[in-house]
Amino acid sequence: STRTCDCCGGKKFIDAEVMTMKSIGQPYLSERKETVKVLCNKCKGKGVLTNACQCNGKGVVIDKEKTILQGGVPAYKTCRRCNGRGYARLLPDSVRKYICATVIDIPETTWRRSYKDFFESLVGECIKQEEYANQMLSKVTQ
Repeated sequence: STRTCDCCGGKKFIDAEVMTMKSIGQPYLSERKETVKVLCNKCKGKGVLTNACQCNGKGVVIDKEKTILQGGVPAYKTCRRCNGRGYARLLPDSVRKYICATVIDIPETTWRRSYKDFFESLVGECIKQEEYANQMLSKVTQ
């Protein structure tokens, strides 16, 4: 799944001030500050970011320190960014904004008091069921 880039807002470009020299050798045409559109570094001009983590959805990454200590034999650890889930967690505020844009406008106070706890408990239940399904799958495939 993807989300809109928070750096450029999905526009693919950002405005940046750069120093430019319009002519070489002519001192009266000195350096000028110009605002130019530059490709967004975060999304690399795509306008969207993937929710997959740096572990590419695997939940584990190579531990560089242990790998060096073991003489080049790869050592793995749980990804710190996603805690082994394999994807970045959706923030409740971004969920509220999406609901407000597509379904119904919910004031922020109502969201915090009524719906946010429900959303977080629903996500927690989904994570529990996913872990249970993984356990059952590992039992069946052994």
